[in-house]
Amino acid sequence: MKTRFTFVLLLLMFAVGSESFAQIVINTAPTSYQPATLVQGGASGTYKLDITNNNAAVLSGAKLTVTLPAGMEYVTGSISGATQSNVSNLQIPVFALGDIPSTNTLTVTFSARINCGFTNANINYNVLSSGNVSLQTAVSPVAASTPAPAFVFSSVPSPQALSTPLNTNATRTVKFKNSGNVSLSTVYFETSVITGTQYPYYKLVSSNFGTVTPITNGYRITLTGAALQSAITTTSGIADASFDKDEEITLVLTEQMTSCALTSSIQLTMKAGSGDSNNNFCFSDTSTASINTPASNAAISLSRIDGAAYGSFCTNGTVSYTIANTGSGAASSIYNSQFHLRKWFLYVQPEISQFLILLRL
Repeated sequence: MKTRFTFVLLLLMFAVGSESFAQIVINTAPTSYQPATLVQGGASGTYKLDITNNNAAVLSGAKLTVTLPAGMEYVTGSISGATQSNVSNLQIPVFALGDIPSTNTLTVTFSARINCGFTNANINYNVLSSGNVSLQTAVSPVAASTPAPAFVFSSVPSPQALSTPLNTNATRTVKFKNSGNVSLSTVYFETSVITGTQYPYYKLVSSNFGTVTPITNGYRITLTGAALQSAITTTSGIADASFDKDEEITLVLTEQMTSCALTSSIQLTMKAGSGDSNNNFCFSDTSTASINTPASNAAISLSRIDGAAYGSFCTNGTVSYTIANTGSGAASSIYNSQFHLRKWFLYVQPEISQFLILLRL
């Protein structure tokens, strides 16, 4: 009975010992192996792991696969202790490991950053043999803290409904604050039309600070460096070139409505905030606005001027017309002027082109 009990006990100890003494060990446990804080949309952080070979033989030809959460990406070229094998997908980079002798440990470090679309999950590691067999897996947190930028409009754009004659500059003031705990070196402001077909008739002419560039259905203002510092009208903390918590930015926008061919009022969406290293714009506050042109009571008349020289067979003639606005309001342009002729009359092409000129009143 005693012999049987001893034999069972030895088998149990062997099983437990084999489980706890894995052939490949990945160590990510120390808190110093991950960043304490990694800002969303900000600078990258450094990650570290130890890979120990407890086999009796050298571990050769192995690979390390790192699976980052959605919204994170590996910083190309930042690997140390291994070489890049496949980084076509920066969310799931693959690294080639050098030979690891028996009982030796290889330390690997790399950098990663958080972009737009981040989901706060763990980082997964997998060491694979030369035959792509998983030898060991491990996980680590992204960071102890992953703060995101936050913004808020101080008030609605002023005026929220901007009224201006066509092709005439008008100004609007917007103010927004950094309501989060992240200081920023680059800030974006965007204004875009809600209905895409109206985009050709809306124009952001300029901003008092920053660089204006066109985007899909609108415009983006980029504030960085001296332009960002100049745009900050309410400061907080030490004076620097960053947009810090509780600071406020004031922008004066110069806008135009260039045509009322589709509508006399264009609805807009305005966003203030920041993005990531790929120029995505995802951390923001949003406000609505519009631009419109006063409705006109124009009335257009067309009359022929006396003294026309009518053409004869194979001889050109000239007929002149007066186009007048007889209404009580201004007309900015004339569309679809048509002159119908009998089929045996022919206009000389250069004369036809005169009727295609857009007339301003």
